[in-house]
Amino acid sequence: MVHPSCELGAKGAPSGVQAVRVFWLREVSKPQGAEVMTGYVEVDGHLRVARAHQVYLAAVPGHEKLGERMFADLRRSVRIPVEHLQAAGRVGAMSHDARVAVLRRDAYFRYRWPLSLDDVLNLERFRGLA
Repeated sequence: MVHPSCELGAKGAPSGVQAVRVFWLREVSKPQGAEVMTGYVEVDGHLRVARAHQVYLAAVPGHEKLGERMFADLRRSVRIPVEHLQAAGRVGAMSHDARVAVLRRDAYFRYRWPLSLDDVLNLERFRGLA
């Protein structure tokens, strides 16, 4: 889930959340997987953003030994009513640090804004969320 913040069902929270499609990293080629994991590729001796629409996701806790790493595709988002998630027992979207990393990648993908993690944290503080 990309939006809203980490807590679902909090007072004043929206009635829906934005979620993105998640894929197994093992389902793509090794070169593509490496680009997704690092987020960069070297071209003519310079680092460039690679696969701006994809965000690397570490293994789900408890599945690290299986190497079940994933990535999200920011081009494939959907709105989901919070009630559907709460009925399934879902109480959180992602950690704050993970959310900041995804917001940073999303800002670059959608607007080509090369924000640093500190920039995103400062914007979150301005909104009163950090």
